[in-house]
Amino acid sequence: AVAEELGVDASHIENLAPCTAAQEGMVFRFLDSEEALYFSTFEFELAEDVDVEKLKNAWKTVAGKLEVLRMKFVMTDAGIAQVVLRNVVLPFSVDKETTAFVDMEKNEALANPWKVAILNDKKLMKLDIFHGLYDGVALPLLMQQVANACNYKDINSGPSFLSCLPHGPLATGEGAKEFWTKTLEDAQHTPLPELYSTEKRDDIVLTKSTAGESEVDMVNIKTACDHCLVRASGS
Repeated sequence: AVAEELGVDASHIENLAPCTAAQEGMVFRFLDSEEALYFSTFEFELAEDVDVEKLKNAWKTVAGKLEVLRMKFVMTDAGIAQVVLRNVVLPFSVDKETTAFVDMEKNEALANPWKVAILNDKKLMKLDIFHGLYDGVALPLLMQQVANACNYKDINSGPSFLSCLPHGPLATGEGAKEFWTKTLEDAQHTPLPELYSTEKRDDIVLTKSTAGESEVDMVNIKTACDHCLVRASGS
């Protein structure tokens, strides 16, 4: 059923697993929102002599190494599954604006949760990505992998994401449910006070100049990623 939903042959699926609680929460919030909630945009200025084909090949290499860049989210009868494909068509475009996530059907956006576009006459790299694929630690590491691939350095991807789930977010402890049920049986729910207005706010844009710091033919994308969280949905 998962393969049919994605329109691929079952042999093209490398792995699948339930979503973590955090991922599942983000997906349901997105499905319940009129906005592209938890889909974020990061923009990076490129050097004038950037080799776009080299940059594209770097993304392709990294996507082949990292499960999260071959991952799709699919609704099933048992819940939301994260599905890793063996291969993926690289969502990379040049001088062409792609369909915004907010304008996509919900299931289409979750099945294609990231993309890269080279814009402004090859002066800008824009990464659109679902927050269920990264966090504040993982994103700089991802961009460092792209920088390493551009420099033909080894890519140390470490353990696969799905292989870590049974030891962390999806781990189950014997007696855990009974323990917490008993511990919280007399707990009272007290809603937290609202700290800010729920009215729609303008995007938050942070920038940092990294001129002269590059060791590849584009700006130091790891440093930029550390400091330039651009239009992070839900922040």
